[in-house]
Amino acid sequence: MSTKVRIVVLLSGGIDSAATLAVYHKQKAFIDAVFVDYGQPSRKSEWEAAQSIAKHYKTPLIKIRLGFRPTNTNGEVFCRNALIAMAAGSVINIRPLVIAMGIHADTPYYDTTEAFVGDLQKLFDGYAGGSIALGMPFLDIQKPEIVKFARRHRVPISLTYSCERRSAPACGRCPSCLDRIALNVE
Repeated sequence: MSTKVRIVVLLSGGIDSAATLAVYHKQKAFIDAVFVDYGQPSRKSEWEAAQSIAKHYKTPLIKIRLGFRPTNTNGEVFCRNALIAMAAGSVINIRPLVIAMGIHADTPYYDTTEAFVGDLQKLFDGYAGGSIALGMPFLDIQKPEIVKFARRHRVPISLTYSCERRSAPACGRCPSCLDRIALNVE
C-alpha cells in the first residue's frame, strides 16, 4: 500500500510562497498551507493575502502564532525560515510530510542557501527519522524567474502582499516593496 505524501506550503502571502503553492497544485499534490504569525509588522495584510491565495487554490490554510517576536536587524529576521519551518513541522502530525518554502537564490541571507536547507533537513531527520523532507522548488532560481513562472502559470499575483514595514498600504520603500516595483508586479 502506497502512502500519499502531504505537502505543507509555508504561505506568507507573497509572490514566492504563492508560486510555491502553484508548483504543487500543478502536480495535483495533497496540499495544506500554513501561515506563521511571528509578530511581523505586516502580518494583518500578509494573513489576508495568504487566505485569498489559499482560497484561490482551494487549499486548507492554518495559522500558527509564535509566542515571541524574533530579532529583526536591518530587515533580516533572525532564524525566520528555520523557525517557521520547525513550527510547521511541530504542529502538522502527518507523516510522510514535505514542508515547502519559496526561498530563492538572489538574497544575501543564510536561511535562503543550499547550506541552510541541508542543515535544516538534518534537524528534521533527527527529529522525524527521515519522514519530513523539505521542498524548495525555487532554491536555485532568482526572483525575476519566479515572477515569470507566476505569470506563465497564472498565479494570482494581484492577491499577494509583500511589505516588511507595515500592513496595507505598503510603504513602497522597503526591499520587498522595491522588488515588487522593479519587477512590475503592482
